Amino acid sequence: MISIGIVSDSHNNIKNLTKAVDYLINEKKIDYLFHLGDYYNDIDKIIISDSIKLIKIPGTQSEFYKDY
Repeated sequence: MISIGIVSDSHNNIKNLTKAVDYLINEKKIDYLFHLGDYYNDIDKIIISDSIKLIKIPGTQSEFYKDY
């Protein structure tokens, strides 16, 4: 069975994001980690094992959606 973990809208709160990710990886033993929403690139500031597949999805307020 495949197990997934989801976090979202971390808004640069790396301390809480790290706690959540550590719990998902170490306690729940997830295979996939999704980071959704605003500040979705915060997940790049955390070291995650190559065995975890990471999927990042930007939020509506993300720079990804801005027209220049």
